[in-house]
Amino acid sequence: MPLGICALMISGAAVYGLAPVADHNKPLDEEERKRYQMKSREIWTAEELGMALCAMLHMGRVCNIISASLLLTALMLVIGKMKNEHL
Repeated sequence: MPLGICALMISGAAVYGLAPVADHNKPLDEEERKRYQMKSREIWTAEELGMALCAMLHMGRVCNIISASLLLTALMLVIGKMKNEHL
């Protein structure tokens, strides 16, 4: 379970700090950025609540899957941000 808590902290920081990440092929205007930022935070919160529910129901495998998906989301956000800074 400590891995799950670390995943929540890392992915939460990434989602709240980096999302959404625009691309040079599809730049986001201010309205789109705010809308997608709110959506990404809502989705992250739903995943967090799902993980908490699974933890309370002692569904360790599901918690591990959610933790892995949250960490991958954080990794993809960081990679996207780094890619945009180098262009």
